Amino acid sequence: MAIEKMALVHIEGTLKRVNKALIKCCESNCFHIITSSKGGDGGKGFRALKSKSPFAPIMNRAMALADGLGIEIKKADYDDIDMNVTIDFDNYYKDIESRYNNLFEQKLKIEEALKDHSTSLMQVEKMAGLDTDFRDIFACKYVKLRFGRLPVDSVLKLDYYDDKNFICYHFKEENGYSQILYVTPAADAVEIDDIFDSLFFERIHLPDYIKGDADEAKTELLKLVKEENENLETVKAKIGALKLEVEDDFLKVTSKLASIDQSYDLRQNVAAVNNKFFMSGYVPKRKLKEFTESVESVGDVRVIEKPVDSEPNSSPPVLLHNCWLFRPFEMFVKMYGLPNYKCFDPTPYVAVTFMLIYGIMFGDLGQGILITVLGIILDKWKHVKLAPVMQRIGITSAVFGTLYGSVFGNEEIIKPFFKIPSVYEALGYSSAPKDIFQVSTVLLIAAIGIGVVLVLISMAMNIVTNIKTPNWLSEAVISPNGIVGMIFYASAAVGAALTLGLGINVFTPVYIICLIVLPLVLMFLKEPIVSFFNKVLRPKAKADTSNIVHAVKTYSDAVAELKSVNESEILLDKLTGLGFVKAQYGSVSLDGYKKISSAVDGDYVFYPFQSDESNVYGVYIAPVKEMPVIERGFAALGFKKMKMPEHIEDIRKEQNLHLSDYMAEAVKKEHKSVGSFIIEGFIELFEGCLSYVTNTMSFLRIGGFILSHAGMMLVVSTLAGSEMSVKYILVQILGNLFVIGMEGFLVGIQVLRLEFYEIFSRFYKGDGKPFCPLVTTFEPND
Repeated sequence: MAIEKMALVHIEGTLKRVNKALIKCCESNCFHIITSSKGGDGGKGFRALKSKSPFAPIMNRAMALADGLGIEIKKADYDDIDMNVTIDFDNYYKDIESRYNNLFEQKLKIEEALKDHSTSLMQVEKMAGLDTDFRDIFACKYVKLRFGRLPVDSVLKLDYYDDKNFICYHFKEENGYSQILYVTPAADAVEIDDIFDSLFFERIHLPDYIKGDADEAKTELLKLVKEENENLETVKAKIGALKLEVEDDFLKVTSKLASIDQSYDLRQNVAAVNNKFFMSGYVPKRKLKEFTESVESVGDVRVIEKPVDSEPNSSPPVLLHNCWLFRPFEMFVKMYGLPNYKCFDPTPYVAVTFMLIYGIMFGDLGQGILITVLGIILDKWKHVKLAPVMQRIGITSAVFGTLYGSVFGNEEIIKPFFKIPSVYEALGYSSAPKDIFQVSTVLLIAAIGIGVVLVLISMAMNIVTNIKTPNWLSEAVISPNGIVGMIFYASAAVGAALTLGLGINVFTPVYIICLIVLPLVLMFLKEPIVSFFNKVLRPKAKADTSNIVHAVKTYSDAVAELKSVNESEILLDKLTGLGFVKAQYGSVSLDGYKKISSAVDGDYVFYPFQSDESNVYGVYIAPVKEMPVIERGFAALGFKKMKMPEHIEDIRKEQNLHLSDYMAEAVKKEHKSVGSFIIEGFIELFEGCLSYVTNTMSFLRIGGFILSHAGMMLVVSTLAGSEMSVKYILVQILGNLFVIGMEGFLVGIQVLRLEFYEIFSRFYKGDGKPFCPLVTTFEPND
């Protein structure tokens, strides 16, 4: 029940094995590839590999062929497929294409003829009663005949053209149109056509192969349509037989083709130099051995495990690993944002609180069981992501429904907990409450109590999360969500509960000063306290000399001088006097500073002078000969070059510079006025105190929805009546379904809101990046 432990691996081998190594990485389904720090500008002489795939056109053909044959593309085991070059795949698909294309052309011709004959049949059917042979009509030279349809409104207007030279025959009337045939002398055809066009005549062109009268033509066309349907089914059957014949091998070959094609797309993440390739990525630790054996089986390839945080500009991806009970709630964590790799997985906490709060707010034995059953059905047949969550919250709803004595809103079947003598007497009632509405005050107070507990737990999680970070003082101690804030909030909440609930006044002067006022003062003075600690009390960073090695010949003296420098002084004049050394001043992030030793190769020394909450400021010194490589290494860590302070440049004229003389001037910070500090501090303090109140009051919705649920079921019971009847059964069924659908949905939204705004906001950042393993896809690499 935690974040999956990752291993950073570097894979290297001879360049001719790069594609096979990438294919093995895809097949493993557990390798998250990253851009190698040795690629691009990250290393001397390294180059990125070309990624254009020669297999992409063949992949396009394969996908088109699969679509035509109706083969559902899915990954298949291709160990027995001995194809590796384009010509092998090209010949395989050519053979299938030639067979398929022949059948496909037949199918197209039949479909085209079928469409034509079906259209003609539909038109001929509308001319039932025409006893003239269509061949005689088509053979007319001195008259023109037009078949088509005319709007019914336009038919009435034909009377206005009685003086014109045409005859109109009407056949059938449907959908506001009349099927007609008009005849006119060839000499008047243009004029008559214009008249009918103005009346919105829609002409239908009949094919000249129609013969006989309307009935004979219909019989002939029906015969043709029947034959073509039979021929079409025959061709489809042949295509289906071809599919069954080639499908298994087709999936194997296409899977291998997709793997090879995808390996070219992944080459952009691979660096190469001197006939060697290098790539990096993350693998779950529990799968590292299996992954290593698989990749190294390619031959001339080596998998090397590195410290997980040693890759510059990259942090380990996050893969959540939870038990079956909590796993469905990972979707809510991912919705907010994955945790940082170095933090803990909040999924178990989310799962427990979500199930409990939902059960409390929507407590009903019958409805809870129904939600669970519905979740099982949706999970099994529809694979709905929310279905497993429904199964779990349905159970907690049923449990709390048993406590409330509610079964589909009926509180007479099971005795509610608040009607048990020992319970209602403990709550201060002399007799059993009639219904849940009479204990509403207790429910609302209990809801606030739940909120206080959850807020305190969230604060504790924030403390645990940040106590080991560089910003531990500002985040885990002097923070509204840190130790100081937790003391203030807990003291205020406990004091209010004892005073108002039990009549015990604990707000004595000592209590108020030590547990209320002092935490507020510390939070108000947070910024100067943290600044003072960073400047005076924080241990000074030691010079990183772990990468200093002895060099040879021309700059051996320079390297020797680098090694002789102690942490209290920098002898730039002595070093630069040799003519072999250069220095660069700037800043690097705290995370980047920790990775210097493992990420920057070469002869150098880095001297940190000053640090704040996010950066380390210092100088790296290296022999001139090595400076380009060292600069690329520091650039990969995000090192920002800055102008060297004057007193460091002037040191070339002096004997030395002590760190204590530099501390006050190394980093120039913006100094706030006293008034600005007081205003900002007061606003931040007020905002923090206001969040305590609003977050706590927000949990009142827990008690509110308990009463809301009971109220809605009371309405359903009132509408149903007390006598058993068809109306009673119908109202109960529809009413319960309505409550489950509407209120069940609203309660889910409210619980999610509490999780995100009242709980997550106090300890969780969600800045992790997801673990995205390489998998074989069937998209061509264009």
